[in-house]
Amino acid sequence: MFGAGLPEPAIYVQFAAIDAAGRLLGHKRLGCLVDSGSDCTFLPASLLRVFNLSADDLPKEEAGNAFGGEKIRLPATHLIAHIFGKGIEVMALFSENCPMPLLGRMGVFDSLNIAFIRNESVCFSVA
Repeated sequence: MFGAGLPEPAIYVQFAAIDAAGRLLGHKRLGCLVDSGSDCTFLPASLLRVFNLSADDLPKEEAGNAFGGEKIRLPATHLIAHIFGKGIEVMALFSENCPMPLLGRMGVFDSLNIAFIRNESVCFSVA
C-alpha cells in the first residue's frame, strides 16, 4: 500500500503498539510523509486492527483539519516509532480520511533534527 512513489519528504517508520504491561500488540512498517506543519502523527483508521486496537476503546483527541473539513475528535494512542535507530513515543490519531501516514511534530521533532537533501534523495537525522 505504501512504499514506491511516496511524496517527498518521506521516510519509513516502524510503528509498534504496546500495552501497559509492555507487551507488543502489533507493529507495521510504513512510508510516512514528514509533515512539520502537523502537530501530531496521523494514521489511516484501517491500521487500528494491525495494532490490535479498537477505536471504541481509545480516548478521542481533537484534530485540526489536516485532511480538510471541520475539527473533529479522533481515536488516539501513543505508539513507539522506530526512526533512524531510535525509538520515540508519538501520539497517533487515526482518521478515516487519512490518505497516507503523516509523521507530525509532537514527539518526533522534540527528539530528532531531520534534514533532507532532495536532489540526492538523502535524509539525515541527529538525536
